[in-house]
Amino acid sequence: MTMKRRGVEMRMVVQAGAGREPDQALIDLIARSHIYLNRLTNGSASSIAELADQLGVHRADISRILPLAFLSPQLTESILSGRQPADLTVRTLSRLVDIPASWAEQATLLGGKKYHDTVLNDHPQSATSRRGLSPLRADVSRPPRPPGKISGRR
Repeated sequence: MTMKRRGVEMRMVVQAGAGREPDQALIDLIARSHIYLNRLTNGSASSIAELADQLGVHRADISRILPLAFLSPQLTESILSGRQPADLTVRTLSRLVDIPASWAEQATLLGGKKYHDTVLNDHPQSATSRRGLSPLRADVSRPPRPPGKISGRR
């Protein structure tokens, strides 16, 4: 157990996973990101603007929350089971501007080195993610385009 300063307040931090209940607000945030992604990929909406109109929310809210659908499975599992770092809150997660594609970098950014090491020890990653490659890009069978060649542009 440690004391951690968070803004003007002090917070007592109990070891991760020590009987904490899952944070329903965090779970709802992750669920919304997956709903947004699903509706965009299954054809229910063809753009973020169209999805925002359908759901009655602002486009910026969808754009801010949508990247959370790409959190690592280990981080998502820790949120669902209540084992996420104590300082990982809805506000922290929803205000992140650039979430790294690398799951190891996500663990370091969102939970610090100790959490990163715990996640790696509890859930070994594939060889591609250990090399720092995005798991989404690692499975693509075609070679990357040469620099300066962007399809569709002249």
